[in-house]
Amino acid sequence: MIDRFRAIRFARDITVRLRASSETAPGSDSDLAPRARGRTIALTAAVAVALVAGTAIRSPYPFAIAIPLIFYAGASIQQRRGGVSVEAERTVSARRIDAGEEVTVALTARFSSPSGYISFRDVLPSGAELIEGETEYRGPIPETGAIALSYRVRLGRGVHRFADPAIVHVGGRLMWTRSMVAPAHALVTAVPRVAVRGHFPIRPPSTNLYPGAIRSGRAGSGTDFFDVREYRSGDPLRHVNWKASSFGPGRTPQLVINEYEEERATDIGLILDVRAGVYPRGRVDGAAEAGIASYDTLFGRAVVAAAALAELFTANGNRVGLLLYGGPLRWSDPGYGKYKRERMLDRLAGARLEEHGAFGELGRIPLNLFRRGTQLALISPLIPEDADDLIRLRARGYRVLVFRPDPISWEERMLPHSPYLERAARIARMEYACAKERLERNAVFVAEWDAESELTTAIASESRRFAGWRRFR
Repeated sequence: MIDRFRAIRFARDITVRLRASSETAPGSDSDLAPRARGRTIALTAAVAVALVAGTAIRSPYPFAIAIPLIFYAGASIQQRRGGVSVEAERTVSARRIDAGEEVTVALTARFSSPSGYISFRDVLPSGAELIEGETEYRGPIPETGAIALSYRVRLGRGVHRFADPAIVHVGGRLMWTRSMVAPAHALVTAVPRVAVRGHFPIRPPSTNLYPGAIRSGRAGSGTDFFDVREYRSGDPLRHVNWKASSFGPGRTPQLVINEYEEERATDIGLILDVRAGVYPRGRVDGAAEAGIASYDTLFGRAVVAAAALAELFTANGNRVGLLLYGGPLRWSDPGYGKYKRERMLDRLAGARLEEHGAFGELGRIPLNLFRRGTQLALISPLIPEDADDLIRLRARGYRVLVFRPDPISWEERMLPHSPYLERAARIARMEYACAKERLERNAVFVAEWDAESELTTAIASESRRFAGWRRFR
């Protein structure tokens, strides 16, 4: 006769062992799929019920039913311990591209044994559009033990992380299903890029020692006329102003030299406003999984404008720094040349709408990042409360330019047409016109453009208006 307490203890040991075999060890790369875990629980319950029932009714038949189930579970555990291992390798055609370009991705998984069935799936990053190819395979493992996937995707602006592929291995005969992850990640950066030519005629209070395209207000080597003076020994004769020089009978011969205004580089601080509250529908964009707005949003157009200004100012030889303001501070130190421009584009690739309690107002911009006299260029839709903060920045000795994508026209296109919409848009434009007039009276220039139009045309027209506005400031 079988002891009842010994049978219960034996059933408990079987349950613990089956449950331990179904759990993943710490640091392991495999786990049971939910369906297999359900089968494990059902088998464990059946064995326990059979053993307890046989003990309770003192009959050998329930034990006879439990014995094959126990052997079945043991064989399954043994098969899982000697299961299939996998290695994956991923290659991408480019690690850094312009936003909107295509990338070819090749993913290969190699299995240690060609037994069983496989569900092999690669998850695309957010913002990726599949153009051609397959990202999933389901079926038996080939005899070669390798499965290859190849596809092309188009990537929008952002830092795209291709995660490890999800692999599910189903045993051919027994109950175990393994969910595995093979390390095969990759990172592709899609930067915003706009070709902009020309220059914006800024006039900062101070310039650097290096040559550039900014008028310094001092005589030197340049192309624009500055003043005239008497000829000195060593002056080039090509700069002699023959009409202003005095020659002829009864006159003292005197040569006059033309002086030209020296052009130098300056420090420019680009500030991209990433506060979610100042953009239409900004809180919706900021709550997205990727948190990075696409080009079809007002914030996406503002990021492109920041990239265009970075291209424009660095091409003219200036020392440019970039600050993403509104969330945790992301700052790129001022620098010169193409390398610095590409660094700023990398920073702009990951720009996203954010909210931060300490940086909800423009008056809290950390000015210790910019030396006094720096030309600040702010890209922001602005809200009425920002006017006082910008005027205080100007009073502290910073020249401030505001490049404003028009949020009123942008939002007006998004909403259904109605008389109430026209009235609301008219009121909003009147409010903005008052704020703009106040800013420009306090020497803060606002360059505005319709975000649907070409940025190059808008910069050219606003630069001409700025040149005329600057004569009276």
